[in-house]
Amino acid sequence: MDKKRAQNILKDCIQRDGSLRSNDEIGWINWGVGDVVVCLDGDFTPDMLEAIAWWMRQERRPVNCLGTAVEVDPSSLALSEEYDDEDA
Repeated sequence: MDKKRAQNILKDCIQRDGSLRSNDEIGWINWGVGDVVVCLDGDFTPDMLEAIAWWMRQERRPVNCLGTAVEVDPSSLALSEEYDDEDA
């Protein structure tokens, strides 16, 4: 299996973000990039299942988080000397 063959089999199921969503021609598919499982319902050929598994392996990358990465000075994370357990 390669990308071109998987795209030919999965067709419109492949979304802009790389996820797989249902297509009446193939059946029910619901998979988000980064997910480790896929929800399937329908009649799938071995080629379709292989294309789905191949796509999942190739597109499995960390899902974009909502935060922004910043560098932090580890010493700034230490508790100040003024901290008192009773204040917690």
